[in-house]
Amino acid sequence: MSRRIFSTLFLCIAAGLVMTLSLSCDQPQTAHVAKPERARVLLLLNVKSNEFFRKIEEGFRKGMSPKMQSDCQLDVHYCLKPSDVAFQRSVLDRYLSDYVNGQDNPSLKAVVMTPAGSGDEVTADIKQLRDKNIPVVLVDLAITPAALQRAHTDYSAYIGSQNREGAILAADEMAKCLPEGGSILVLNGVPGMEVAKERRIGFTQRLAEIGKQGQMPFKVTEKTADFLRSQARSTMDELVTEGQNFDGIFAANDEMALGALEALRQRHMQSKVVMIGFDAIEEATKAVADGRMAATIAQDPVGMGQRAAQTVENLLQNKPVEKEQRLPPKVVSD
Repeated sequence: MSRRIFSTLFLCIAAGLVMTLSLSCDQPQTAHVAKPERARVLLLLNVKSNEFFRKIEEGFRKGMSPKMQSDCQLDVHYCLKPSDVAFQRSVLDRYLSDYVNGQDNPSLKAVVMTPAGSGDEVTADIKQLRDKNIPVVLVDLAITPAALQRAHTDYSAYIGSQNREGAILAADEMAKCLPEGGSILVLNGVPGMEVAKERRIGFTQRLAEIGKQGQMPFKVTEKTADFLRSQARSTMDELVTEGQNFDGIFAANDEMALGALEALRQRHMQSKVVMIGFDAIEEATKAVADGRMAATIAQDPVGMGQRAAQTVENLLQNKPVEKEQRLPPKVVSD
């Protein structure tokens, strides 16, 4: 190849490179834009082993409109053990860190929870959420006004049952089953928890009123079993071993009623005791139908979940919501 041809070829290649670079500089550069994270709703519930809380999840899913299902990712977490404060705090802290803090438009849009306690247990996390204008909807268990005031925060809505009224219904049913009075054992839930307090007060006060009005002598013994079947079973076993006998038992939830029933059945004593529970879980309603329990007080956990979903959707659309929503209980008996 002659020197002249080589020079010409070199100049053509160089000109082509210059033109390519020029065109490249003239084209607008498209920056990589991260796809916005999908909106999240956190559903944080108590233990999955308790059917009541699984029914709340079922109701929440039923209550989500097609639009909400399309727009929002529902994240569901259950406590590892009953009223697991440390677990709830760890979940809330992680969601605050991953989906709220440092974001102008947080991808976490709402939190729906059954709190691990009605005092100061999770109010610090609720404050962080509310300070970012993230709705917090409480289901089943309320947090006391004093605890919220100490944390300088609030909640967006509360959806629960009329627990005291339900316990009053239980006392009326107990008196109907024992018209001559008798010895009553009350198995209470977690001390200090608002639900446990309301059910205890409703039952014991109403039973005392009935006793006075009808001159029916009721002797009441109270024990705490923390809403746990296993603890109620062991408590009942200890009482029977000590020689204590009861005409009736009111358990502040069905798990405790069933636990006490198991202990009595082992000693062939279950038919001698009027057993009344609370929550109307499937196993308890079956026990009522079979005659092993006299009654249980039905809440509406599915309805609570549905209302919670509808409340969240209204809050996200800036629509007004009723802050206190309490569903009436009813007696399930044979």
